[in-house]
Amino acid sequence: MPLAEEERLKEELWLAKVLQRINYLMEQAGSSVAKSVKETIETRRLMWEDYARYIYTIDDAIEIKPHLDEMQRQESRGFFYRKMMRKLEKMALSPYFGRIDFLENGTAATEKIYVGIASLVDGQGLNMVYDWRAPVSGMFYDYELGPAGYQCGLGRIEGRILLKRQYKIKNSQIDLVFDTELRIEDEMLQEILGRNADERMRTIVTSIQREQNRVIRDEGHRLLIVVGPAGSGKTSIALHRAAYLLYKERESIKAENILVFSPNWIFSEYISNVLPELGEENILQTTFQDYAVNILKKNCEARNQQLEYLLSGIGGNEYRTREENIRYKSSAEFIEVLDEYLKFLEQRQFEDLYFNGHLVLSKEECKEIYYRRYLFFPVIKRLTMVRERFFYLLEPLRRKRLKEVEKILADGDEYLEEKELKALARIKVREEAEGVIAKVNRLTYLNYFEAYTRLFGNGDFFRKVATGTVVPKQINEICAQTYKSLINNRVNYEDVAPLLYVKGVLEGFPKVKAIKYLFIDEAQDYTPLQYRLFKHIFPKSSLTVLGDFNQLVNPYTFVDNIQTIAENIDLPSHIWVQLQKSYRSTREINDFAGALLPKESQPEIDVSVRAGQKPEVIKVANDLSESIVEKIRQLKSDGNSSIAIVCKTARTAKTLFTRIESKTDLNLIIDDQGVLGKVPVILPIYLAKGLEFDAVIIPDANDQTYCRESDRKILYTACTRALHRLVLYYDTNLSPLVEKVNSNLYVSGKSGT
Repeated sequence: MPLAEEERLKEELWLAKVLQRINYLMEQAGSSVAKSVKETIETRRLMWEDYARYIYTIDDAIEIKPHLDEMQRQESRGFFYRKMMRKLEKMALSPYFGRIDFLENGTAATEKIYVGIASLVDGQGLNMVYDWRAPVSGMFYDYELGPAGYQCGLGRIEGRILLKRQYKIKNSQIDLVFDTELRIEDEMLQEILGRNADERMRTIVTSIQREQNRVIRDEGHRLLIVVGPAGSGKTSIALHRAAYLLYKERESIKAENILVFSPNWIFSEYISNVLPELGEENILQTTFQDYAVNILKKNCEARNQQLEYLLSGIGGNEYRTREENIRYKSSAEFIEVLDEYLKFLEQRQFEDLYFNGHLVLSKEECKEIYYRRYLFFPVIKRLTMVRERFFYLLEPLRRKRLKEVEKILADGDEYLEEKELKALARIKVREEAEGVIAKVNRLTYLNYFEAYTRLFGNGDFFRKVATGTVVPKQINEICAQTYKSLINNRVNYEDVAPLLYVKGVLEGFPKVKAIKYLFIDEAQDYTPLQYRLFKHIFPKSSLTVLGDFNQLVNPYTFVDNIQTIAENIDLPSHIWVQLQKSYRSTREINDFAGALLPKESQPEIDVSVRAGQKPEVIKVANDLSESIVEKIRQLKSDGNSSIAIVCKTARTAKTLFTRIESKTDLNLIIDDQGVLGKVPVILPIYLAKGLEFDAVIIPDANDQTYCRESDRKILYTACTRALHRLVLYYDTNLSPLVEKVNSNLYVSGKSGT
């Protein structure tokens, strides 16, 4: 509800007071930065003039250390004030976006609580603006007018919200202010949802909804699983949760203690602006492939390469074998086989080990070392301990034998020089020890890569290991395909996680204890085995896992239920949250995209009331490139600033790009090195995951491209990239998946006739 003129004037005066305080603090911070720079320069000058330029002695180091420490303190102060300046500069443009008037039970005074991206205090230390992450600010997101409360260090504070107000402040001026209850229909939220998409994700701090706030502020669970439809803000929630944790636990964690696993580096770049906008440093990001390859140090196929191969639908026996290969290695059954094989590898046969007729290490002591004394070490570490024990016990026997041989040689040939005698003795003893050393190396040798390769060397052997599990009919072909790849030192992507698992069990997992919070986005794209790896590699981490089981681009590699995730991560305290509302696409796009899914998979969502144009389904009679170029012109003239042509494969994208690039500005992205920009982009669906655009064009919605049941969720994912406009093109025949959609949900058309 718009404000009365008198009330708006009060708000203008309060804003002026806040800006005055911000400007004062900016001047102070600016002076501190300048002072810090000046002091650092002066310290460096004095060090250059008065102290040794090179440190040769301990006295030199002792003399110069206090000055190095002082310079470090000066630089730290400068960094602190520069960071404060950046925060204040953002606040000067828009210092707050919300207000609640809260009357605490048992008090007479109502507190005006202004909520912004950061805290601001006056000269007496009283809050003028509260950070959105502060406990009291949570009420702005969680409550409407009436009873409310929040948890803080003093316990639970209860009271009533008497007023809730929202602001749109731009360039230090109030553009919009009104009293509201926070619902999806709110004028502020609708204004935000109606914006054009940028090439980078924006913060949602001004429009966080109650269900999202619950996830952001959760502190009671080590495993938090968030499931929601396309456009429900899952990634934004993850980043705002990271910002909240950095604020809440600022004394114990920093940005380098939080890690995000992203689907690809384009997506990582896309989200890189959110935390800096919230005044925080960017947290660590990686992809599963990059992380795994860094550990394996092998020639591994990229995930994008695997997806390109699968989605191209080449056909033939090899292709069908690869499909089943990928499906099987993503299954729980394959994990059972790996575990059984690892148990088999763990069983070792030992022998009594003799040198020159003397028992060096008995079979019983080998077993004692391997099966009991070091039982909690990884297999290869235990074998190493056996080998080291053997060589430790061998050394005195070897030295004794060396002296014996030297004496024998000296007695047999009195003309041998001492140097020759010792050399001949060493050669003789080494020859005597070669047999037992070879035996020890054989008994204690185990290489994870060779072991994994050996599993697929013979179909009959694999079946024996897999006894009691369901094995594909094509297991012989799968084994042959895998073995051929591995012996040529190429690791297909479906083998990356299993290989990492085998390496971890045999050698020990590379535990990353510095990561306190781990975020896994696009959760549906990971296999059960990958989740088990996360558990082993990040044993001290709390996990936030976010996904949508309907958004799949690989129909063979995925998890399809929450229980599978929880069981394989296996943390004692977990909760899952189902998000219901979609904030990205218009109602018309949501309805159309949802209708592509089978009824049992259609999300039951309370979508945004934001209305728009129905999707267009257009048959092209002649030149597809000309039709797309003309459509891009129309979309731009309608105000759509970000436009994407989303193809099923990179091959399709490249072919179409060559036909269009001379007719309009267009950016081709076919790998992780691509960069989103201001011009329209053409890219394969697997690189568009997680991104959003004002308008999306799907150029290949025909019966040759999207024809199988497994294509449903791929097409759904492509359609849900669109915020405002969605256009599908086909040539001869429309995809049967689209044909079955109620024709009232889209507009049919023809082009080039």
